[in-house]
Amino acid sequence: MDHAYAPGKWTAREVLGHVVDTHVILSFRILSFGRGEIQPLPGADEGLWTRLSGHSWLPKSELIRGYRSAAGLSAWITETLPQAALERSGVANGVLLTVRELIAYLPAHERHHRRILRELYGIG
Repeated sequence: MDHAYAPGKWTAREVLGHVVDTHVILSFRILSFGRGEIQPLPGADEGLWTRLSGHSWLPKSELIRGYRSAAGLSAWITETLPQAALERSGVANGVLLTVRELIAYLPAHERHHRRILRELYGIG
């Protein structure tokens, strides 16, 4: 969990923490835009967040608990949105996004990092 496949790359522990953070960020964006928020939302600097997260010292069990909680919240939000909310949109990090696009990005982002963990770290 503490090995990085190359200098300057995240450890597997940090990758998992990043996936958890991303679920939370996307859940907030989905909820905000789905509820009709019109204020632009800020971006999230993944490098900064990872450096300052503390994920590198969290036990694997805590990262898994965080993942289950964040993924569960993402699922609950996306499964309970009214149909009309899927077409709503908003701006995050300067990019116009629909709720439908954000929902599609959740599993795509997770698949991307699962592939990295499998191919570059030998996990999974």
